Amino acid sequence: MTTKPTIHPRDQLSAAIGKPSANRKIQNAVKHEQDGVKFDSGLEMTMYNLLTFHKIEFEFQKKYVLQEGFTYNKEKIRPIALTVDFYLDKLNVIIDSKGWANDVAPLKYKLLKWVLWESDTGPEIYLPSTKKECEALINKLLICSTKNKVMGKNQNPI
Repeated sequence: MTTKPTIHPRDQLSAAIGKPSANRKIQNAVKHEQDGVKFDSGLEMTMYNLLTFHKIEFEFQKKYVLQEGFTYNKEKIRPIALTVDFYLDKLNVIIDSKGWANDVAPLKYKLLKWVLWESDTGPEIYLPSTKKECEALINKLLICSTKNKVMGKNQNPI
């Protein structure tokens, strides 16, 4: 006699109402493409357009290795990595636009801060979650960039 596998009630409910189960990479995000560039969400595309419009230089989809891979009792353990949406080298700023963070996001950002602290780079990390927050962040960056030019500094006062 065979028995059916037990399904957790939360997963039964999720399946019944068409909601994704926990730990999806990005919740409610719709992929977008513009000018051959693929975006994980509309918010990411909005930030990309704002940075491009204001001619703020950035590196797109920068990957940070939070923990190297290793072998444990002959089992290969994959590295833990985080890909942030934008890195602004001249301002020493990381921007990762997140509408809804999943359950592992807080831990990954904590590990990212550890990696950056160890490397002494210490960029500011911003996590805008709405279009309004993206626009406010761009205004803040433009003001800081202008102050640097006027004061003749190459450092980011943010």
